[in-house]
Amino acid sequence: MLKIKIFIYFLLFTLLTACIKNNEYGGSIGTSEIKEAQTTNEVALTNLNLGIAYLTENNYDKALEKLNKSLEADSNYAPTYNILGLLYQQLGDLNEAEKNFKRALSINSVDSSTLNNYGNFLCVLGRLSEAEKAFSKAAENPLYDAPEIAMTNAGQCLYQNKEIERAEKYYRLALQSNPQVPQALLKMSQINFDKQKFLSARAYMQRYQEIAPHNAKTLLLGIKIENKLGDQDASSSYQLLLKNSFPDSNEFTELQNIKAMGNENIGEKEKVIENLTKQNPMIDEEVKQEPIPKDITENNVQENNVTNEQAIRSFVNQWANAWADQNVDEYLASYSKEFMPSKGKSRKRWQKERTERLLVPSFIKITLSNLKIDMRGDNYARVGFTQSYRSDTYKDKARKELLVEKTDNEWLIVQEQLAVYQESKKQEPIPKDITENNVQENNVTNEQAIRSFVNQWANAWADQNVDEYLASYSKEFMPSKGKSRKRWQKERTERLLVPSFIKITLSNLKIDMRGDNYARVGFTQSYRSDTYKDKARKELLVEKTGNEWLIIKEN
Repeated sequence: MLKIKIFIYFLLFTLLTACIKNNEYGGSIGTSEIKEAQTTNEVALTNLNLGIAYLTENNYDKALEKLNKSLEADSNYAPTYNILGLLYQQLGDLNEAEKNFKRALSINSVDSSTLNNYGNFLCVLGRLSEAEKAFSKAAENPLYDAPEIAMTNAGQCLYQNKEIERAEKYYRLALQSNPQVPQALLKMSQINFDKQKFLSARAYMQRYQEIAPHNAKTLLLGIKIENKLGDQDASSSYQLLLKNSFPDSNEFTELQNIKAMGNENIGEKEKVIENLTKQNPMIDEEVKQEPIPKDITENNVQENNVTNEQAIRSFVNQWANAWADQNVDEYLASYSKEFMPSKGKSRKRWQKERTERLLVPSFIKITLSNLKIDMRGDNYARVGFTQSYRSDTYKDKARKELLVEKTDNEWLIVQEQLAVYQESKKQEPIPKDITENNVQENNVTNEQAIRSFVNQWANAWADQNVDEYLASYSKEFMPSKGKSRKRWQKERTERLLVPSFIKITLSNLKIDMRGDNYARVGFTQSYRSDTYKDKARKELLVEKTGNEWLIIKEN
């Protein structure tokens, strides 16, 4: 039976829950979200949240007690039946588990959360065809904003049951929806390696390591790929990282066995270290950590930089994952004792603020892209990347830079800088001959017009007026996640027309003028319909075309 781990984050009216986790590659098989409580009964919701809390602590008796109280308050509360299904699955009572999943789906047949959980349950039982249908139905829900999760679930299920070709289809679909799904990238690397498509396997591995940290299994796969391609430098870098980071792993033992059998190429540096270790086991760490002689060759310098860059990349991804997992201890441990907070803050105040920043949101999602490493000797590096942050309360995208230092064989952050992500068009220079009064007056006029436009856009959404809503978007508007304009328009149309009612409330609206023709508009958006409910910070980039304002970017 799959090992089940349930991550729970909850607010009063927004519930996110359930993650079925598989230890293979350390990757999550499925994450499901319950976006709406679908009840006005606070007793039912409160007891559900308590039940979830006890479930995460493996206190099954208390969890069951609270979940039953939730149903006593509201016997048609689908999220409670969903969690009961997970609870009974964890307890090994498969009949009760399936009974509760089916009860949840009888109340809400298109809920992606329950369909994902039920799909994982069916997969455990080997009912692959039914599981595949459940995952597909979860992904097809137009209100589901992460169909790649369901597609990856389907792929994982089929892969584990040796249905490789079918699994590959779903991994490809997941990556079409979101190119940065670690599990899908990793499995595509493995599948291509098994098919002896080694260049493709390397390409998927490179994409994987840009967004996720290595573990022993991924490093061993990387070694095998590079050995097949004849790149001894890259293979040696992976080998050193495996040896340094996971010396007690089964994968490192396997690597040693492979070397002993002479079935794989071994980098020259690894041979030297291995021979020295055989002569004197105590010398191993000293050999690896010796300062590089001044007369070292350019090739050796390059090899050392590659090794450092691999370690830094892994460290930065671990730091981002600790942030996303809301693991305060691991997150703060990523910062050096020499780290100085910006703006003259004390370390104590900075630590308090960061702790609150991690714990207050009900969920956090971090995506890093375009990661660049600039080595400054062996012990320092500047790391730049584009950081996309999303939680239930805030969303932004920024270019970030870290200064990291190697201390006692581990990398730590000593400086952190954030530069606001900017579109190429948004900073039109203000003409030099314009007066300060005119600038102020013009901004006020523009802000009034923008405020009116944004309210009209929200009203069109609430009125489910598709034509007026779509007309609010510029011809230059580019949908996120690489979607075509046609697909985006189809999804938005369905999103407007499917609910029986929609209510939109905007608050804390802030307008940041960028010249006369561009502005960033931020606000808190409360959304409610008969099928979904959430509250989030939203940002629009709007452009003045003719005499009207239109949306060119939406975050």
